[in-house]
Amino acid sequence: MNTMRNPLVLFAVTSCLLLRPQPARGQGFVLHRYAPNISFVVMDSIHGAQSTVIEYPEHLVLIEVPVLDEGGGKQANLEEDTLRAAQFRDFLGRAFGNRPVRYILSSHWHQHSLSGVTPFTSRGARIVATHSNWNYAVANGLVAPDKLDQVTSNIILVSKDTLLLAGSPAPIQVVYLDTGYTHKPTADYLFFHLPKQRVLHVSCMAAVSLEDLRAEGSPIYSSRLIDVEKAIAARNLKIDKLIGLGREHFTNGDFTPGVYDLADVMRYMRNGRSPDMVLDAFRALEITEMRLRPDSVIAAFIEAGVGPGLVNSLVYECIGNRDPEKAVAYAQLLNLYHPGVPDFIDSLGESYYFSGDLKSATRINTVLFMIDPKYNAGLKAWEENMRNFK
Repeated sequence: MNTMRNPLVLFAVTSCLLLRPQPARGQGFVLHRYAPNISFVVMDSIHGAQSTVIEYPEHLVLIEVPVLDEGGGKQANLEEDTLRAAQFRDFLGRAFGNRPVRYILSSHWHQHSLSGVTPFTSRGARIVATHSNWNYAVANGLVAPDKLDQVTSNIILVSKDTLLLAGSPAPIQVVYLDTGYTHKPTADYLFFHLPKQRVLHVSCMAAVSLEDLRAEGSPIYSSRLIDVEKAIAARNLKIDKLIGLGREHFTNGDFTPGVYDLADVMRYMRNGRSPDMVLDAFRALEITEMRLRPDSVIAAFIEAGVGPGLVNSLVYECIGNRDPEKAVAYAQLLNLYHPGVPDFIDSLGESYYFSGDLKSATRINTVLFMIDPKYNAGLKAWEENMRNFK
């Protein structure tokens, strides 16, 4: 069934081929010393994701290894970034007195959390991850097959809250988020609690910005913050700060690490509106209305403060509810609302695939690869997602 009836959608998707320049790679590593024994490092001057370095007298612990500055992209081979990861390892040696990396803590399988690990594991570093995230990363090329045995011997796979470095001055509590936490981007997820510093590292679940926290009014906050609040309350954690995965990028070009006062985040949520409060009205939209009056629906999104990320969540909500035709309708609207965004084009392709419209899915897969070759596994990834969904 070919459900692409609106030619504006195809125009919006393909026009970004002409409008989306590829940024040049920055130079060198960027180190920011945040607090005693806590620092942040990014791979180069344009990188958004940061690796958090925890210092101990005899070794280091890394939270996230974002050699690739990508989220849930579809790149199938990460081994090509081993050289960059070796440079990162050597930079850390120079910056921190040649102390070795003892642990790499990975929140989830996305490449801004876990990429380029073999130079560290070859020197004894141990990776802490969940079973599903590790298996997914390996299946998508995190480790070259001839090195898999060596790396696998250095894995700690967790399925519950776990304490690391218990006898040290700075223990780390690994906080395991299972399927009861419904707003995370992967099936399971890890937070890292530094009780001595009263800090919780929540990676990309810190779906907030300093601009958000300073804004007035009644914002729509990300549903990911619901899981952050739930995890803290369930364990009665004493937290002052949240550490996110990404750096803050200001309009004047300055960067600052993504660190947020928990009290400010909780105040932001109390003053705001949950996504469910806002999206209920749009869940009732009829498919015919979305297709015949897209401009009116998009105007309603804007008036209600519904950003593209929330519309994208409706796409996957419909897929989860086994309503692929409505998922396609939302994805078409999304790509008219914010055209040229690869992740949203990917959502459109995946919704077509779930609907059984393989012709349109293949067309979108081709467009995605032309925009960014890292999306070369689009059809394969959508097929795997459908298989896991079933």
